[in-house]
Amino acid sequence: MKDRKKVLLVDFNNLLYRSIYSHEGLSHKGTFTGGLFGAMDMISSTVNRYAVDRILICDDTKPYFRKRFYDKYKADRKKEEDEDRIARAAISRKLIFRFFSEFRFSLAKAEGWEADDFIGGFCREAAYRYSNIFIMSNDSDFYQLLTGRIFLCKTGGLYGKANYEKDFPGITPRDWTRCIALKGSHNGVPGIKGVGDKTAYKAVLNKMTDKEVFQKWRVRRSDIKARTDLATLPFPLVSDPPLGTVRSINYNAARFQEFCDEFGIKFRDEYHKAFMKLAT
Repeated sequence: MKDRKKVLLVDFNNLLYRSIYSHEGLSHKGTFTGGLFGAMDMISSTVNRYAVDRILICDDTKPYFRKRFYDKYKADRKKEEDEDRIARAAISRKLIFRFFSEFRFSLAKAEGWEADDFIGGFCREAAYRYSNIFIMSNDSDFYQLLTGRIFLCKTGGLYGKANYEKDFPGITPRDWTRCIALKGSHNGVPGIKGVGDKTAYKAVLNKMTDKEVFQKWRVRRSDIKARTDLATLPFPLVSDPPLGTVRSINYNAARFQEFCDEFGIKFRDEYHKAFMKLAT
C-alpha cells in the first residue's frame, strides 16, 4: 500500500560534480570544501522545498555489467585533464560520504551496478511505497522513468512528466530508450552514424520499425535491441540491483553544528529544518 512519504534518490556523481563546479572557490584551513557545501546545500534545500522524508544515495562501482555486453561502454568519455579538479573530486567524495555516514543516509552501492540502475530499480520496484519520488540528477536517461509522481531535480528546477510531454509531444517516457538506441547517449550507448536528436525523435514519433531502420541505416534489429538494453534502467540482462531498505535519518542538531563548524560551513536554519523533517 502506498504511504504519504516522499523519497529523494541521489545520483552521487552527478551531485558531486555539480557541487564542485558551483563552489570551486570554497576552502577551509587549506582543504577544499566547495563540494561538501554544495552537496549539503542541494540536499537540504530539496528536502525543504519538496517535503522529502527519506534519502537514498546511489553510487557507481566498476567494473560495470554493461561492459560485459559492450566492451566500449563509456570508453569514449573524456578523462578529466585538470589535476586540481581531480584532487577536488577525491577530497569532496571523502567529505561528502563522511557527512552521509554521520547522519545515516541510506546507500545503494554494489560491484557492477551504476547509480542509474539503483534509481531505475527503485522507481520500478519500490515506487508504490511513496507518494512522490525525486531524482537528483540532470541526466536525461532518467526520462524513461517519469510518471505523474516521479520527478527530476535538475539544475533549472523540477522536471516532471508534464515538462517531458511538452518537450517531446507524442513520445512517451517508455519510448525514450528507443530514442537513445537510435541517437546514442553520453552514458556510452552508441548511436547510429548520422542520426541526431531530431532524426531519432521523428523516427520514434513515426513508429519506425526495426525493418525500416535497417532499410534506411543498415542497422540490424539485434543491434537496436542491444542498444536499447544498454539504455534501459535498471540494466535488464543481469539480476535486479540490490536495493535494501531506505532507513530513517539519525539527526542530531548539536552534532550537525559540530560538523559544520569543523569545515567552516555556516550553520543555517534551513539545514536544521531540513534534517529535522527527515528525523520525524
